Amino acid sequence: MGSSIGLGAFITGEGNKFSVFVVASGTTGGYATKSAEVHSGEITTHGIKNYQFTLVMVEPAPTTIGRGQGRLWKDGDGLSERK
Repeated sequence: MGSSIGLGAFITGEGNKFSVFVVASGTTGGYATKSAEVHSGEITTHGIKNYQFTLVMVEPAPTTIGRGQGRLWKDGDGLSERK
């Protein structure tokens, strides 16, 4: 298991649509890591529509994906409901 902390962020968008670009530093399995992340979607009264999260490793650990490799996660039903 790992943990991370944001080192800086840039927020952009128009209307209710947004993208947040984050550089994060953390540890995975005791190794230091750094990643670039993008969170995007559209804020609605019911939650976030079409939420997506992308991660690209900048400084990987031996147990993570490699430098320059990434992953994309999408909300399965297209709406991340408000709780």
